[in-house]
Formats: sequence, structure tokens, C-alpha cells
Amino acid sequence: MMTRTVVPWRRLAGATLVVARGLFSHAFDSPVPGRRKGVACVAILVLLTAGCGSKPDEAEHPGKAIYQRYCYACHQAGIADAPKLGDKDAWAARLEKTRAELVENVKAGMPPGMPPRAGCPACSDEELEAAVDFMVLRVQ
Repeated sequence: MMTRTVVPWRRLAGATLVVARGLFSHAFDSPVPGRRKGVACVAILVLLTAGCGSKPDEAEHPGKAIYQRYCYACHQAGIADAPKLGDKDAWAARLEKTRAELVENVKAGMPPGMPPRAGCPACSDEELEAAVDFMVLRVQ
């Protein structure tokens, strides 16, 4: 499981300003009025957008790695009747089943294309359950 280190806000802000000062030292020392404000604005924008585009809760889901390695190819494209990730209509019939039934289907395999244990014989039952949970959460 991937862990994520949280950097305290003040350290991140200070490091960003140090980097900005190093990269734009000529601007800080410039006699041109307003140049310091421009450099400060760039540094602040870099700081504010540093974490944009990622969803930490999604990246930390225990089933995501198994999904990406063993399930993605079929469930992203809908190959061999695999319901696409996030497609509520395609998942409707499967969501009527209990979690235990879904996990049992993964373990046994499902015709026409899903092999037993989703093609991951080394995966533990817990890992398969986590992958099922990951996919179901994307539909609900």
C-alpha cells in the first residue's frame, strides 16, 4: 500500500519561496517596480496548484492497485461482457447481488471472459475483495 507523506504548510510555503527566489533571483534584485510582486504571485500559484489533479482517497484505496494490474484491461474497455468501471447501467444486474456473491463470482470466474480469481492466482481473498469494493464504489 502506498503511503503519503503530508508536508506541513509552512515548510512547503517556505521551500516554494526559497526555490522561487533561487530561480528568479535576478527578479528579486531587479530595480523594476512590481517585479517582486510578480515573482511572489508565481511562487504562490505554484504552491497552491501543487496538489491539484490528484485524489488522495482514490489513490489510497486498497483495491486500486489490484484493479489497475488485473482488472483494468477488460473493465475499462468493456471486453468480454465486463461492465465498464463507473457505468451504472452495465453494473445494475451485478449490484443486485450481495458483496459475497460478487466476490465468489470473481474467485470462480465468469463466462465468457473472466478467468478464475480475475487472472490473479497469487491474489489473496482480501485483495480480490478490495478490488471488488473499489469497482463498486465507482458505480455508487
